[in-house]
Amino acid sequence: MHADRHGSSAVPDVALLAAKPLSKPLSIHQTYSIKGLSLAEPYLERLIETIASLGINSDEGVALEYKHFFSGAALYANGNICATLTPAGFGLKLPLESRIQLIDIADGKELRYFEKAPVKKEYVALTKAVLDDPDRMKYLIQQSIAYVIT
Repeated sequence: MHADRHGSSAVPDVALLAAKPLSKPLSIHQTYSIKGLSLAEPYLERLIETIASLGINSDEGVALEYKHFFSGAALYANGNICATLTPAGFGLKLPLESRIQLIDIADGKELRYFEKAPVKKEYVALTKAVLDDPDRMKYLIQQSIAYVIT
């Protein structure tokens, strides 16, 4: 856990992914808003930086949008949520086969946004090993985007 600007340890390490500074501006179709200071702000900023550092941008026919999502942030592709970054971790919406494979090889786990909350169907929370592998992250995020727009 890392301390936030108020000294509390509300932001877990998983949210502080090692992302490079934005190398190019977001495209016109990639929008986000930060509505004041909140717990969700660092998650929104980190999600934007992470996706940009992987070279994932809006393509023709796919508009990416970033929004606050409960106590974190979410990435939307053509209006459909595909990734979340919250205190519960980095979650991706993926096809069943991909989720099973990630869980079976211990690179993911079922996603719950709160301790006693139900499992989020179609989502998997990624492990630190996956988060630290840019090629794998890019592949999985692209797979998630393709999944939600079909």
